[in-house]
Amino acid sequence: MTRPPAQAFDEAAASWRASGGFEAAFSAAAQSVAARRECDLPRYALTAWAAAHGGVLPDHPCVFVAEPATTAAPAFREFRDRGAFLDRYGQVAVHAEPGYTQAGGHLGYFKCAPSRIGCSVKLADLAASWQPNGTRAGLYVSEFSEGPLTDAAWDALRSLAYFSADLASRNFLVGGDRSGLPFHKHAKTWQMLFAGRKVWYLLPPGAWPRALADLVGPYLFPADAWADAVDALPNVAGLLRCEQLPGEILYFPDDWWHATLNDADYSVAYGEKPHRMPVVDGPSPALAAMLGRAANAGRGDRDPPLGDWYNVLPRSRHRGGKTALMNESIAELVRAADRPRASPLLAATAATACCIFAKCGRNADRAAADAWASTARRLDPAIWSRQCARR
Repeated sequence: MTRPPAQAFDEAAASWRASGGFEAAFSAAAQSVAARRECDLPRYALTAWAAAHGGVLPDHPCVFVAEPATTAAPAFREFRDRGAFLDRYGQVAVHAEPGYTQAGGHLGYFKCAPSRIGCSVKLADLAASWQPNGTRAGLYVSEFSEGPLTDAAWDALRSLAYFSADLASRNFLVGGDRSGLPFHKHAKTWQMLFAGRKVWYLLPPGAWPRALADLVGPYLFPADAWADAVDALPNVAGLLRCEQLPGEILYFPDDWWHATLNDADYSVAYGEKPHRMPVVDGPSPALAAMLGRAANAGRGDRDPPLGDWYNVLPRSRHRGGKTALMNESIAELVRAADRPRASPLLAATAATACCIFAKCGRNADRAAADAWASTARRLDPAIWSRQCARR
């Protein structure tokens, strides 16, 4: 795919005025939600930021507010209404997975056994099953760089050139209520929300607060499993929370941990990783304040290593090696899934982990592997049937 150079802000504004504007982003309902929402991030107008800083990005997470120049793209006319979006793209065959088996999700890194929890389905059929307890509740379309939905919508997406056209990757995300991605990290990223509401949880590179680590687990549980408990914590050192609204761009720098939870029955977002773009000389006052909230001021010396399957609890890293670590971590998953009022997505996470572990051959004891499969069947028979029973 090729894309044009970054669209000039004055041209975008003219296009926005000619089209009648992105009225949904400025409606009374959206303003009412904005007045009630919580956001720990600073908010800027992208036009003002660009005028002051040119092509230099912030050194801290922030929200660029909805404004005429940034909501001029055709995507806003096509994506903001669920019915219109599905009328146009509903027949596109997409692949959907829960967040925990996608790139960035912890179970996506088990390479020894293929996941069968996802599905390939027409987008309209997927959307029809997003309701709570639906057959595909929690499944998320997350296309990176290319995919059938990205290809179909590219004419609308290609003009979203808010930052550098030199990209490391792009992503197009469509999901229902309570879908999202668990904590993960990667290069600097911006993401625009077209429809729905999306709650972001962010942490600077560095130590994890123990209170948070205990809630999100030795595997990183889906956000639906811990969001309510985390929101109720009075103070979690370093954790930032922000509800993103339509028309807003959320941006974060390299290596910031982040998790997302869609909080509406229809959510569409598009984002990119701008490659080799500089950031402001820092630390800026905003970054200094954020790091001041963190347990170790962002020194970056105690992040969970990827080799331990995103294990965020240092106490689980012991001499027993990978097999002992996986046994301990999955046992903790099962205990969390068995708690009263645990999220169904957490039970699905635990069942999937049990099946994958049983089939990976890391347990030399066949009886132990059979026990994990049996646990998966108890937790989620549908997951067991797709993931464990089939060979």
